[in-house]
Amino acid sequence: MVSRSLLDHKSQYLAQKRKSSYVDLKREKNNFTSIFNSIPEAVFICDLSGNILEINDLALGKFNFYFKEQSSEYLINDLLGSEIFLDNIKKVNEMKFYRQISPASNHQEKNSKTLIDCEVFLKLIQWNDSEAVMIVIHDIEDNIYSDKCYRQHFIKEVHHRVKNSLQVVNSLLSLQSKDFIDTEDVHNTFIECQTRIRSMALAHEKVSESCNIDCVYMEEYLKGLIGYLFHTYRAKSVIQPEISSKRIYLNIDTTVILGLIINELISHYLKQTHLFFNYNNNICLNLEKESQKNYILQIAIKNVDIENMFSLEDTDSFGIRLVNMLLMQIDGSMNTTINETGTHVIRFQEI
Repeated sequence: MVSRSLLDHKSQYLAQKRKSSYVDLKREKNNFTSIFNSIPEAVFICDLSGNILEINDLALGKFNFYFKEQSSEYLINDLLGSEIFLDNIKKVNEMKFYRQISPASNHQEKNSKTLIDCEVFLKLIQWNDSEAVMIVIHDIEDNIYSDKCYRQHFIKEVHHRVKNSLQVVNSLLSLQSKDFIDTEDVHNTFIECQTRIRSMALAHEKVSESCNIDCVYMEEYLKGLIGYLFHTYRAKSVIQPEISSKRIYLNIDTTVILGLIINELISHYLKQTHLFFNYNNNICLNLEKESQKNYILQIAIKNVDIENMFSLEDTDSFGIRLVNMLLMQIDGSMNTTINETGTHVIRFQEI
């Protein structure tokens, strides 16, 4: 009886041991599967005959092997081509090459015209006590996309920092101008410098906030610039701005120059709000594209005392000299018509 009891106890112990080992084995397998499927590359495990033994999830999705249970029906040569790579792997232990791979869910689709440029890495490994080959396939387009994302982020960060630096300069000028608040001419000079800096900073700000790192959406930029000028010169209660640009995008260099030109012209009129009538006062901006790189900007001042309005073309001020210099940089010209409405027509080319 004692002997039988010992045998029963030993049998129970062994059964529990087997059960515990099975649980541990299952846990290890689940851990391996989780790690294997989390690898951010397409990974295949093949025997030396080219039969696919195991595939991770990324390989299943990218190369359309829909069922792991059917993976043994495929040879790796069906994916990589007819060359016998596996004959050489035992000699060199590992190898790397480039290949255009056609995703396919079955043999009939393997000649699909959709090709993926890939870098293929092969390495000899031990798999279930036998020699096998681990094949890692990296989509080169992933590198290109990653590099493009990095470039976009880097350029946006540069524009953001340029904008911040210009804002710091603007803040310094604002603080310094308070020392000359009793000297009107000097104080106004500081304000003019601040508006010029803001017109440049705003262009960099719009690029840093946009999905398009190469261009500035001009309607948003013009609204921001005009809004800032109207706020600076406290002109909203007297004049209403009208802006139209018909979904035009310009590169950052052209935008900065055009913004400085607009800043000089609009600032000149906003400093003379006493010449505007008390009703329906408007400053209208209209930007249109004439041809591939040629644009036309119209600035119209409505309901203003034209006779007493300061004539820009007869002025030798710094602002007008700056406008003429900037126009040369964009192959531009400006024609001014003064009748019932004062209108500046600026034709220019994108740099």
